[in-house]
Amino acid sequence: MNDLWTGLWEIEAPIGCTLLEGARGAFVNAVGIAEDQSIFVENAARVLGAWGLEVRNCEAIRPTRLEELKDPALHRAAESLIPGAVLVAFGEFHTFSDLPE
Repeated sequence: MNDLWTGLWEIEAPIGCTLLEGARGAFVNAVGIAEDQSIFVENAARVLGAWGLEVRNCEAIRPTRLEELKDPALHRAAESLIPGAVLVAFGEFHTFSDLPE
């Protein structure tokens, strides 16, 4: 059975990556449909990697319910999920200019 999962991702944009409009990195909440935590983490990391972003850290990974999502962007992202097609989506990217140590 697939569950809805959420988590917070810290990502880095390699030199030359323009996806974050010149920012060196960002924090972003992800939401996804997966059988377990490891599959959710793998799916989200695969999408971020396909966009040319490097995962520095992920935390606060947990199962959730749609009605628990208070962030409107993350709620919309969760509503865009389609089992078997779109398994992971992201909220707003909160960028930063210097990479934390």
